[in-house]
Amino acid sequence: MKIDNEIIKENLNSETIFFLEKFNINPLITNILLNFCYSKPIIIGNIYFNCVNNITEENLEDENINCIKSKLLIIGCGLNGDPIVIDLKTNEIGYVSHDELWEEEISARKAYFNSNLSLGSFYFNASIDSSFPVDSSELRDKLLRCP
Repeated sequence: MKIDNEIIKENLNSETIFFLEKFNINPLITNILLNFCYSKPIIIGNIYFNCVNNITEENLEDENINCIKSKLLIIGCGLNGDPIVIDLKTNEIGYVSHDELWEEEISARKAYFNSNLSLGSFYFNASIDSSFPVDSSELRDKLLRCP
């Protein structure tokens, strides 16, 4: 049996386009998603960039819907499953603590930790820096250590 591991560039499907339009996703973000739309999730360092054509399903799941309603678009996940999100108010990337979001059922904004990095910088740093935070706890700890 042959396993196909090839990652293929895709176009945004109609469901994804509808979702992006429904939630008024910034054209800049839409263009980035279009340029990085592949057939499979991509592992970058120890984190994931989701398959773009799966963002509708990911963002509308019962446990995640609070994110998109709070203008946090899920685009990937950390090593422990914490959603990686684009803050649609600032276009910066961060993590949402899945423990707080799913188990404590607090608002997504209260469970959000902003890296203060753009999408490109976030994933670039994850690819070259072995100490790059892989989840919300590590990012929170890093932010607390910084002046």
